[in-house]
Amino acid sequence: MSLSNRKKLIDLSTRGGVVVAIVRRGAFGKPRPLLAALSRLGEKIRSYPGSDCDDNGNLDVCDIVDDPGSDCDSSGTLDSCDLADGGPDCNENGVLDSCDIANGTSDDDNGDGIPDECQDPQFKRGDSNDDGLVNLADGIFNLTWTFAAGPAPGCLDAGDFNNDGTNDVSDPIFLFTWMFAGGPQPPLPYPDCGTDSTADLLDCVVYVSCP
Repeated sequence: MSLSNRKKLIDLSTRGGVVVAIVRRGAFGKPRPLLAALSRLGEKIRSYPGSDCDDNGNLDVCDIVDDPGSDCDSSGTLDSCDLADGGPDCNENGVLDSCDIANGTSDDDNGDGIPDECQDPQFKRGDSNDDGLVNLADGIFNLTWTFAAGPAPGCLDAGDFNNDGTNDVSDPIFLFTWMFAGGPQPPLPYPDCGTDSTADLLDCVVYVSCP
């Protein structure tokens, strides 16, 4: 087969880092040279770095065309390869965090690109009844919970007024001392919303008064 006929038969180019072969219409060479040319093309494709990241024998671009859902973030890389390379999957559900957020599986209320379930909610320390204020009602709420079988705070960290890592009677005492006897104010996060930087066993499952 002449060089001109080979050029008519197959074009090789790289598009987005992928070797692309185009067999032109009307370029009918002899079967044996055609098969040999395609075989050589296959060797080039197989040796091209990154073109078959999951080693399934198919070009990644073809896998994505066959199954658009395999590249849910439209990055041009198979999601499975993104995950294998350490792509973020904070909830370990086998789906990239960006895809969980895009398809509505996970919320991202603060828009930071991290699913909300992977982050502790922001809260205001001392606001155990979750009304957005820190006042006498919070101390009463804690006392009712502790001694009269009242509801527990949705955010135990918010009810830990003195930040000692426990919820007990010392918390309302701390709050009342601050309010009425010039004691120290609640530790951070207070007076603004934030997260708890102190390691403890308390959870903050629900707190709706912070963005």
